[in-house]
Amino acid sequence: NTNSRLVSYFWILSTLVWALASYVRSNGTFSSIWWMLIGIGQCCSYMYTAISAKRDDKGRIRAMTVKCATILCCHGILALAVAAPVFYHDKRGYRFHCMESNSSVFNKPEWCTQAEDSTKFSLYAHVQRKHWNVGLLRYYELKQMPNFIL
Repeated sequence: NTNSRLVSYFWILSTLVWALASYVRSNGTFSSIWWMLIGIGQCCSYMYTAISAKRDDKGRIRAMTVKCATILCCHGILALAVAAPVFYHDKRGYRFHCMESNSSVFNKPEWCTQAEDSTKFSLYAHVQRKHWNVGLLRYYELKQMPNFIL
């Protein structure tokens, strides 16, 4: 079927474009949410079709469940592919700046000591927190009152 082949090329191409976007800016990873929402929507549609059928065909419901699980797994893989460049960037930064073979204990940057291990390390989150004052409700300060009045 030509239409389904075009759709699968669309999935692959858009995943590559969104992965490139998340490699350049970490907020590109929010694009991976779309993959999960599309997968959940397709899964709900298939399950609704299976449930709304008037027959009690357990084989058909089982087949729809397997199809739904397959769709969720495929969309989860696509979402991970979109988010992978940010994880790669963080791991590479941790390895370069924080591993003992690359820098001495006294020359390690501040963000190396804040992360207990490399799985919790995020260079981008540290820069946002320290230099840009980005965080939950951090914008709401008394000096921002004129902006709220506007």
